[in-house]
Amino acid sequence: MDFTLPPNNPEAAKYSQLGRAALSLRSVAENPQIETIQTLALLGGYRHMAGGKACIDSAWSYASFSIKLAQSVSISLFNRWYRDCALWGLDTKTVQRRRLTFWSMAATEIFFALHTGRPPSCSLSYVDCEFPIYDGQNSTKDEAATQLFKLWHFRSLKEWIIPACQHMMAVPGPNYQSLLALERKMLQETPPSFEFLTDPDTSGRPSREARSYIMSLLRVNTMMYIHRSFFAQAILDKPDNPFLSPYAHSYLTAYRCASTQLSVSLHFYNKCPLFFQRLTPFWTNAFTAAVS
Repeated sequence: MDFTLPPNNPEAAKYSQLGRAALSLRSVAENPQIETIQTLALLGGYRHMAGGKACIDSAWSYASFSIKLAQSVSISLFNRWYRDCALWGLDTKTVQRRRLTFWSMAATEIFFALHTGRPPSCSLSYVDCEFPIYDGQNSTKDEAATQLFKLWHFRSLKEWIIPACQHMMAVPGPNYQSLLALERKMLQETPPSFEFLTDPDTSGRPSREARSYIMSLLRVNTMMYIHRSFFAQAILDKPDNPFLSPYAHSYLTAYRCASTQLSVSLHFYNKCPLFFQRLTPFWTNAFTAAVS
């Protein structure tokens, strides 16, 4: 993200290699530290952003491994991150740090799971970790907007994306009525405007544009994924007229969501091309929409 350097520059690759070398000095699976878990999660993000062959597959592996290590942390020393750490009477700063780390890692891992068609590593039925608490005191407008964005992102992750991913990966297959119920929930709970999550004074800044891009497309992108398989089934059922298929709703919804995805992606690319050229998830979403 340093615009003075070319994308995928050798310096970034060098630090990635040094980070992996540092991790290999001892087993990361034995008494992992919080920094070890965060490093693995960051390496997953780097692998995806750097691109290259099978980048999203290796990124998913790193992200999933970091979640599993977080789940394996012993109660006596670190407690279980997927359980809320306030239960063990830790100080407020530690509680906040662990809550933020857990949900940030969960957000990264579920994104990779959704885009690779793999099951999520953490089921909500085992999670009672609360969201981090932000009081907004002594914060600038941009900091407050960032904090509100994180909370909204974590909530949508918990209530929309993880359930959608679990439905999609179910065996023998997703229950169509359950997916329609989830879709209705998403439509009812999405605020009419996301302006309260942005700071007008930061318009044009890459960080602000990234937040706006994610907020604009999180619901649309999720709906596109949950309806994509039924979109294909509608075409297989009635190739001459998919609207006669029992899955006609999915056919139309997936088409509309893909069209919106491409339109919004073009809008944000034109606003901040140097930034979105380097944002691999941006191209992953756009390519998926184009194929759909």
